[in-house]
Amino acid sequence: MDKADIQRRIAELRGLIEKANRDYYDLAQPTVGDRDYDMWEAELLRLEKENPEFATDDSPVRNVAGGVSEGFAKVTHEPPMQSLDKTHSKDELSDWMRGLEGLGSLEGLGGLVVEPKVDGVSLSLRYENGILARAATRGNGRVGDDITANARTIKTIPQVLPVTAPKTLEVRGEAYMTREGFVELNKRQAAAGVEEFANPRNACAGS
Repeated sequence: MDKADIQRRIAELRGLIEKANRDYYDLAQPTVGDRDYDMWEAELLRLEKENPEFATDDSPVRNVAGGVSEGFAKVTHEPPMQSLDKTHSKDELSDWMRGLEGLGSLEGLGGLVVEPKVDGVSLSLRYENGILARAATRGNGRVGDDITANARTIKTIPQVLPVTAPKTLEVRGEAYMTREGFVELNKRQAAAGVEEFANPRNACAGS
């Protein structure tokens, strides 16, 4: 491709990714599969790396997807909440491992832990003096929604920590719904004559 073709392809990929992000995060109605989305993202990353003159700060691969909602107080994340890198090939994983080696000695590293990917909602929990003081969504990475009242209804989130906990502690992870809980929820939705949720992630985000 010549430079004009590359620029057009970059614009096309950005449009596809930005629409997919709006459908997934803002509307909770995903319209593209994870595999296609990841391929678009990987291609855009490659093209911007090979053609830095077309790389801009507003590129969707340079920002955390997802926004903030109306009706919630806002929380500023310090430091920002970032998204995780992903890969679909052994070569990319090997490159990542070589990058670790470049950071210094890996002495004492016993191995790696591999877990299934949980498709949930990124969540920040802040504890002060051992008590849950604030829960917030990731939002755009810099600013999220204060959902403390919602988080208090999740039974697996502790409201009080042991006395040995640090005075101030922030925990970042994923809130998600189990498949069994999702099936049960949709049974109740159907019985009530209301629209069922498309998938567990959307159900979790909606609540």
